[in-house]
Amino acid sequence: MKILILEDDEMARMGLSLMLKRYARTFEYSQAHLVLKEIDDIEADLAFVDLDLEEDLIGLEVISRLSARGIKTIALTGHEEDSIISQAYEFGASDFLVKPATEEQIEFVINKQRLGKISTDEFNISKQNLAKLKNIFLKNQNLLLTGDTGTGKTFLAKEVHRYLCELRDKVDLPFISVNCSELSRTLIESELFGHKKGAFTGASEDRKGRIESANGGVLFIDEIGALDLETQVKLLKVIDERIVYRVGDSEPRKVDFLLITATCDDLERNIKEKVFRHDLFQRISDIQIRLPSFYEYTNSQKIEFIRKIIKLQPRRIVISNEALEYLCSRHWPGNLREITKALKEITASGTGVIGLEYMYEYFSGHEKDFISREGLDGFEDVVLEVGLPKFIEEVERYFIQKRYGQNQQKARTTINELKISNNMFYKYIKR
Repeated sequence: MKILILEDDEMARMGLSLMLKRYARTFEYSQAHLVLKEIDDIEADLAFVDLDLEEDLIGLEVISRLSARGIKTIALTGHEEDSIISQAYEFGASDFLVKPATEEQIEFVINKQRLGKISTDEFNISKQNLAKLKNIFLKNQNLLLTGDTGTGKTFLAKEVHRYLCELRDKVDLPFISVNCSELSRTLIESELFGHKKGAFTGASEDRKGRIESANGGVLFIDEIGALDLETQVKLLKVIDERIVYRVGDSEPRKVDFLLITATCDDLERNIKEKVFRHDLFQRISDIQIRLPSFYEYTNSQKIEFIRKIIKLQPRRIVISNEALEYLCSRHWPGNLREITKALKEITASGTGVIGLEYMYEYFSGHEKDFISREGLDGFEDVVLEVGLPKFIEEVERYFIQKRYGQNQQKARTTINELKISNNMFYKYIKR
């Protein structure tokens, strides 16, 4: 990135150049007429143009000419009159700063101008949500992603991290993730905050937690709705103070990270049920984006997504319109993750041209009867005695509680494994 500076005051020019060199290479001019003379040969991504020059309006002419060449410009002036600000924008300025500009103001406009396109092609994200997404970088706001399983929350979090690396010209910024539903209550605190040697049985050495490991990068907390109330209080303190204490240690450690959280739960309902803190919800949801389920896509959006996934596969195939319509009409409880997996298998194993008949063949092979009719007949007497609803309820209760115990009380693992909704799970498992 190259930045042009036009400022006739030597001290102001040197100070501005010093601040901008943190972000890009700079080259400086002290006279506007030299910029205008060389304007066709100037190569810059951004320009800071002083309006308080000896010749009236010449700064505005520079802004107009640079903007016409596609170079974004920031107008600088020691005056705050509305008429001057309006003129600068009318002549093509992208932003306006009153001198002397602070480092925080400089960083804000630099990041704003550098923000390009965040790749969200894989997700059905509205323009309004995309605009909100950019505020993560401009205002250091926390992002909460919601939506059913398989809608792409983890993928989008990684895309935000990739873009952050581009924005800061670094490829090694950490992306640290933790899934709260996969860890028991006894482990989650140590995983998040770390621990000191001897803090508990088995703590044989000092260990850095996920929060500390995310310093300088992105901390992605998935299924935050599964976090217990006690740990929620500690996480809230970290978010507010940007200081973390390892378990068993009184030494504060400073941390700075971009926070992204995700959940399949309805957190507002959880707040009403007093299993999630309202103040924590407020902190993590500066920006809230809900990723829609596949069934909420329009038919054209479904077709576009399917074609895109097929094109990404190493084996090129042709898929008929009838087969496309069939895929669009199917129920996909696993959303984008499930349909992507199916498309990978179809493109790898199918013929070069995929038609409707192959779709019937493929899905019939994946949806065989899992219980024989003879097996079901064995339950007929019980069903007639207690009624079908009661029988089904007891079957649900048995397998949910059984798998929850076998999964070491990991809620999300059990929900995903049994392919059930959160509501069904918590019908039988007390929060």
